[in-house]
Amino acid sequence: VISDTRYDVLTLLGPNSLDFGAVPYLTTSNPMYTKFTNHSSRTITFSNFAVTGTNPNDFTIIYSPSSIPVGATDSVGVTYTPQASGTRAANLTFNTDADVPTSVNVPLSGYGLRPFIALPQFLYSMFDHSHVRFADTAWATLMVTNTGQVPLHISPSTNITGDYPQMYTIQRLPPAIGPDQTDSIVISFEPTIEGLMDAQINIVSDADNGTQVMPLKGIGILARLVVNNAYMNNVAMGFDSVAVGTDSCFQVTLFNPGSDTVAIEKNFFSSADYDFHLTPIVGSDSLIAPNASQTIGVCFQPLKRGYRTAELRIVTNIPLTYADPRQDTSQFTVLFTGTGVPNGNFSITGPSMVDTVAVGKSACQMDTLWNTGQASLTVTSLSVSDSSEFMLTPPTLPLVLAPGTFQTVQVCADPSAMNDRMANLSGMAMSGEKLDSASLPLDVYGTSVCTSDTITSPFATSVCVGDTSMQMIQVTNCGNVATAYKATLSGANASDFSIVGSPTSSSESAGGTATFTVAFAPTTNTPETATLNIAGGAGTSIPLTVNGSAAIIAGSATAPTTAVNATSNFSVTVNNTGTCDWTPGTPTVTAPFTYVSGGTTAIAAGGSGKLNFTFAPTASGTYTQTVNFPNSTGTSIPAANVIISGSTESAGVSEVSEAQGYSLEQNYPNPASGKSQVGITLPVSSVVHFVVVDVKGEVVETLLDQRMNAGTYAITIDASQLASGTYYYQMTAGNVTLSRQMEVER
Repeated sequence: VISDTRYDVLTLLGPNSLDFGAVPYLTTSNPMYTKFTNHSSRTITFSNFAVTGTNPNDFTIIYSPSSIPVGATDSVGVTYTPQASGTRAANLTFNTDADVPTSVNVPLSGYGLRPFIALPQFLYSMFDHSHVRFADTAWATLMVTNTGQVPLHISPSTNITGDYPQMYTIQRLPPAIGPDQTDSIVISFEPTIEGLMDAQINIVSDADNGTQVMPLKGIGILARLVVNNAYMNNVAMGFDSVAVGTDSCFQVTLFNPGSDTVAIEKNFFSSADYDFHLTPIVGSDSLIAPNASQTIGVCFQPLKRGYRTAELRIVTNIPLTYADPRQDTSQFTVLFTGTGVPNGNFSITGPSMVDTVAVGKSACQMDTLWNTGQASLTVTSLSVSDSSEFMLTPPTLPLVLAPGTFQTVQVCADPSAMNDRMANLSGMAMSGEKLDSASLPLDVYGTSVCTSDTITSPFATSVCVGDTSMQMIQVTNCGNVATAYKATLSGANASDFSIVGSPTSSSESAGGTATFTVAFAPTTNTPETATLNIAGGAGTSIPLTVNGSAAIIAGSATAPTTAVNATSNFSVTVNNTGTCDWTPGTPTVTAPFTYVSGGTTAIAAGGSGKLNFTFAPTASGTYTQTVNFPNSTGTSIPAANVIISGSTESAGVSEVSEAQGYSLEQNYPNPASGKSQVGITLPVSSVVHFVVVDVKGEVVETLLDQRMNAGTYAITIDASQLASGTYYYQMTAGNVTLSRQMEVER
């Protein structure tokens, strides 16, 4: 017995673990406490309070007593501030000077809740394909969704970086976004540079998935203008010397090398002598797309000798420059100068077109060379642009034409093909130092007749007698003389062909087509030919060749030798060696034959089928019939030839023990008074019918009526129920019937 001892115990009241549950990220929870009581006889002290384990920084000890008096209760308090999302864990540990426990370990756990930022799933960039003019502003809204369980806060430190961040401005950031809520970020784009302005918005937030980046891809566009390849706002153009009364023209080319459409708001002569004429840009032509151009026509036709001027003013929508100070570069001026001088004026007149001429024929006309100017000119050259279609008979060159005089020349047209044949009669002349040119268009219409044919839908390869096949033939007018076509048929088998619909087409113009349909309904199973003759235009003929087809039906069979007043079943194999299907229908036969079945099954070309009959003779003899097929479907050429025959036994049963590989052995024992065995041999799988008959041919017992595989078998005959006398046992298999005699003794 041990006395005067103490055992100091610190009783833990719990809870033994502290679970703070789900707490938002960086938010401090309410404290939780684990309690204990001093049931010992002395004060117990505590030391080494600590939080250890996986996530010690997420948990904070807010209260920890240094000791606990006898009989008192106290606790340790802990708060939870998750530093990340997900499950967080640690351990609260401390030591005591109690006998039990000397150290305490309290598991701590909690779950950090953090928002999750989500951007539109299929949005890969903002301002994509947004073309914005200088000084204009485009706006875009980015929808932001909080898919987390606590509010999402977008930080004011959200920023734009990249190559051109200065082109973009964050106009709005949302306040806190609640769970499963969506709000928007608004961004503006105001370009001052042409082209793609790459940047990105970096969305900073307290989301668990961190900073999100969305590309910004706006395009700045600017209209620009280049006048006759001059990158300046003032351009000069000179007409030099122009003969009085003649025209000289310039094309002022306006090209837009910019990225925005330039609008020509005005284009006019701000000053001009009456010798100048302007063809301005108007309507939709005044809008010039990027990399496109338009032209303004300016012509100088001096009314008299002397120096002349004009100024073209062009006003556009190009904005002010971004230089400091900003400048107006939207207006352009083009200064024109020219001098009127007297000169000769060369021209060519005459009929511009020779009427229709058949291909390979020739027609001629007279054209005229003129000098309508105030000075002499010398014609130095004269030619036609297509010497294969036109032939020129020129005068002797060089040819001098005084003012107001003319000279005729002959041009002949010889079209080598149909339709318009065109060329130019061109000439060059000198008047002083001025080179002048003139031309006259030449045109002749060549005519021709031509017909071509195309089979657009051919006959079937072969057509069964009784069927009809169609062939479509398209006749095209490959000439240029309107023609109506007529179709007729000729040839050895023309009666089996026919024209479906009207045989005469309407008048077909050049390139027009007429379609004729020919039907073929054969009466024989041989190749048949005809010709489709097309009259009209150059005419044509199309050979028609198609095979007539039919079934070729033949077959024969002999019924088993059958006793008078008995009935046997047999089948006829019918072969179709033709090229068309044939269905027998219900064949016609007369007694002692009767049709049973098989006529409804089609016999495919090259295939075979079976017809089933019975043979029931009422008198002895041999019977042969040709089967008729009045309800057949399809045609057999020659007519279907199916022959059936059968013969009777004269009296009793004749013995046949072997045929076609089948054999029937003698029964053993014989005579029999009880059971005896019979051997049979089958060369192929067959339906076997085995019976015992008396001397009158009447069946007294049926032993087999089933299909058996090829082989040798033993058949048992039980004669115990038969009266004494002579009997026959008979086996029918395939088309073979075998018989043997046996004796029964009682």
